Amino acid sequence: MTYFFIILLVLASVYLIYFVIEYAWIEQLKISYELVPVDAIGIIISSAITLWIGWFIAKKLTEQRFEKEYLIKDLNLIENKACELKALFQNSVSIDISYTSAVNNEIQSLFNRLSKTLEIAGMSSISMSDLSNCINELYRDTTDFDASQIAVESVDLQMIFARCDNVIIEGRKLVMIINKD
Repeated sequence: MTYFFIILLVLASVYLIYFVIEYAWIEQLKISYELVPVDAIGIIISSAITLWIGWFIAKKLTEQRFEKEYLIKDLNLIENKACELKALFQNSVSIDISYTSAVNNEIQSLFNRLSKTLEIAGMSSISMSDLSNCINELYRDTTDFDASQIAVESVDLQMIFARCDNVIIEGRKLVMIINKD
């Protein structure tokens, strides 16, 4: 596709050069070396306005990207913690419920920070309910046991893996939504 545009650009350039040479516009051009104050002031003012508009637009785009990076960073941290829980259940023989509870509390803390940051950034229209539900289900399914230590064999690993994956998927959906705004 890019080759098509390059070829099209070359053909258009060749045609333009042929047109200029054919109709001898170059011979009709006259350059005046007189400096007209009104023209000079107009050029200075239009250049200043152009530079200011460019600076303003670049500044706004940078600020918006900076805000989005905060939100995306929190979502990535939530994803990392969900992966940590999944790896814990995948690689351990027994699970310490206090540790899984601590990791879940970190996820909830990151979620709360993300929600507050969305409010501050004026993006409160983004729905966080699906991610909140996934986090609550993950918390329930990884901490709702009768003992402080639990053997992995007595846990429905597929359900826990699915809950972890749901948190990750909802987080990634939010990253895509944030990037589109």
